[in-house]
Amino acid sequence: MHFSKTYAQILLTLPPELRDNAISYRQLKKLINQVVEELSALGFTPDVLHDLLEQGNSALQQIQGSGNEDPVSLVVQPILDDSPFKIAYEVKGNVSHLEPRLRVSVIGQADPDRLAPLTTLLSGIQGISDNNIIPQELIIPLASDTAFFELLTNALESLSTHLNGVHAEFMSTLTSLSNSISQHARPLSASHEFHPYSQTSDPGTIAVSSASSFFRPGAKSDLYLWREFFQLYVEAEVFESVEERNRGERSIEEAEKRLLQFMDRVHESDIFHGSNLKRKDSQKDIDTFLHLTAFVLDLKKFHHANAEATRKILKKHSKRTALPVPVSLSQEMTAAVGSLRDDSSSVTLFPDGSISLPRLLVQAIGEVLLPIIPHVDDYACLICTSIAFKPIRLVCGHLFCVRCLVKMQKRGQDDCPMCRAKTVLTADKSNIDWALLNFVRDWFPVESREKLISNEREATKEQAEELGISEGCIIA
Repeated sequence: MHFSKTYAQILLTLPPELRDNAISYRQLKKLINQVVEELSALGFTPDVLHDLLEQGNSALQQIQGSGNEDPVSLVVQPILDDSPFKIAYEVKGNVSHLEPRLRVSVIGQADPDRLAPLTTLLSGIQGISDNNIIPQELIIPLASDTAFFELLTNALESLSTHLNGVHAEFMSTLTSLSNSISQHARPLSASHEFHPYSQTSDPGTIAVSSASSFFRPGAKSDLYLWREFFQLYVEAEVFESVEERNRGERSIEEAEKRLLQFMDRVHESDIFHGSNLKRKDSQKDIDTFLHLTAFVLDLKKFHHANAEATRKILKKHSKRTALPVPVSLSQEMTAAVGSLRDDSSSVTLFPDGSISLPRLLVQAIGEVLLPIIPHVDDYACLICTSIAFKPIRLVCGHLFCVRCLVKMQKRGQDDCPMCRAKTVLTADKSNIDWALLNFVRDWFPVESREKLISNEREATKEQAEELGISEGCIIA
């Protein structure tokens, strides 16, 4: 299938706001045909220009104009050893306004017979007289070629402006969604404030022993629903792989496959049924999140399709007209009209090694949205790997749960398991990290309650063993 049909089919699958801003590939193809016709009318058929470039000595030169003239971006000079004239293809102006033209120059005092091909070639061109007097230099503007580059650069500039708007709108929606989710996923515990520990405060006012105090009566929060939802998204690795073997950005096909699997898991999960949602706007926020991820996939398709269309149309221009599209000019167009500045990043339409806009949006989801809900793994004890409820922070800075610390102290182990600093045996109640205790109690009430119950059972068992009472002891 021809690329133009494939390109059109891809665009039909995209939202109108993207589809309407795509590069007009077919229109550019028509302009290439007009360029070929214009050159042929001057006698410069693709075969003639191809022979000149193949047989001649082609040189690429960067030439700066003088006075008020625009700089000449590029000159391609095919010079035949036995030719009395020189033909140059120039692209004058800047990226926003390119003016392709041919410059024909007579070399020295040539025999009129040898200039006959040039006379025939230039016959009919305005400014050439009929008395076979050839000017030393003649510039021939290429109107169709100018129209081609003008359409292409204008399309890319318009697309760049649109992508700036897409980026701003996406970030605005993402920020609003994060604010909404933070309201629907509030902490469930009875602790309403953040209580950092200080030497003058009374740590005893922090209630940590009552299991019933972990929940407010009638509390409405979808904290655990959103935590599981985000965990499903992270595990899906829709757009990027974190595996060592294939780390990096996923292909469009793989991303689409994984996004469908993620959505299926969300819809199949019982906890996301409307009856299980405690906050009425949570379902709306879930739909918004799914819409954002689907849009990123559409943008990824759009990004790739337009980059490929630009690459192919420039290649087709070079092949059909035999006029080279210089690498330097292509790079300049990419930098000038395909860029989107975001502080320290340069985001381009073209896959040239810079960060693409779809990838930037994926990163924004991970940086703006996912951190709203703390993950239990980030607050786990380094020894037992369960949540560090009633955490003890040693002088060396490393943190463990109180039960693991007590066990180390009973064994007489003074070395910190992480850095080997002798800080374990000197740790006491003053090493409790009260701020973190309140934090995990607020954000992980279920895990904290389970850890508290587990700690109490384990402590009771140890006390019984110290008294010589076995677990199976029966009192008659």
